[in-house]
Amino acid sequence: MSAFDVATARSSLIRDGFTVIRDAFSARSVEEIVEIHRLLVAALDDPVRPGDRFRMDMGRGLAGAGPARLSQHEIRYASNLAPRLMATEVFVRSQRLVDAIAGPMHFAFDHIIFKPGHSATTTPWHQDIAYRKLGGGAHARSRRVG
Repeated sequence: MSAFDVATARSSLIRDGFTVIRDAFSARSVEEIVEIHRLLVAALDDPVRPGDRFRMDMGRGLAGAGPARLSQHEIRYASNLAPRLMATEVFVRSQRLVDAIAGPMHFAFDHIIFKPGHSATTTPWHQDIAYRKLGGGAHARSRRVG
């Protein structure tokens, strides 16, 4: 992981609503996430049904995807389906980075979005709720690995 200045990262977060940390993870650690994602997709590779709480086709069948294939899929609560995600370098370091920059946070939700190259489908980043006030003066923060 590259060295970064916490004060600069915090200032950027406050000013811009996000901060960039380059080379935060090794290529191997990212590949581990990709492999877990592939296993999840293979296990869940059937049509998305209305009300599916774990999956959504954000592309809605675009880009020539067949009826049984997701064109731009989202897997919600991925760590519930693959608990080993929580022990990966990406999850552990992400939590440490968030704690260092924004203070201790409570983990509430995770998801994986697979957006193929040249996709014209928009992918919302939930920036609208990134600073929503929660009970007790807490705030919501999101972290994105991309």
